[in-house]
Amino acid sequence: MRIPGQTSGRQLLWMIREDAVAFGDDFADTIKGAAHWYTIPGGGAPPVFHERLGAILPEGAWGAYRVRLKSGGPILQYSPGRIFRDYGKPIAAPESGAFLMSSELAWVWVPEEEDDLHREAFPALVKSVKAALFRHTSPGRVLRQGKPYRSARIGKHAEDFIRKHALQLRDQAWMGTDIVLAAPR
Repeated sequence: MRIPGQTSGRQLLWMIREDAVAFGDDFADTIKGAAHWYTIPGGGAPPVFHERLGAILPEGAWGAYRVRLKSGGPILQYSPGRIFRDYGKPIAAPESGAFLMSSELAWVWVPEEEDDLHREAFPALVKSVKAALFRHTSPGRVLRQGKPYRSARIGKHAEDFIRKHALQLRDQAWMGTDIVLAAPR
């Protein structure tokens, strides 16, 4: 349910670990310690904080990784993609008929509920995250029904990996088989 005054965003992505680590390192260098990535382990354990996304993004990662200003405020969330076969459990290595599920970067916040510092700082954080992300991904490379698919972006490593292993593409909202890569550059 949408809250009055709510602002949100979602960036649809196809990235593999190498793309996410490069993006996370670039972002960490850009913000110079003003924010941190974290995960929330199960069992009521406290969050685990890291300066770089790669430090908390293990091989075959699944789940949500959050970034937040160290002073608090709203949260951005990165959900990595995974390789699947037949909509079942994720698989560790590509195989015939497998597909790469999309990743996403998303945020929701209500500016009126934030203090002055975060009303100014959070949009700057979003801008920095997107700028770093855009340096490591390309637009217009993912097609649906022959046209660029929404605002989807793809990492260079993911594009090479998909081509090498002949993976299909799926996103978390559209499970059809008509999402493809544009012709090689």
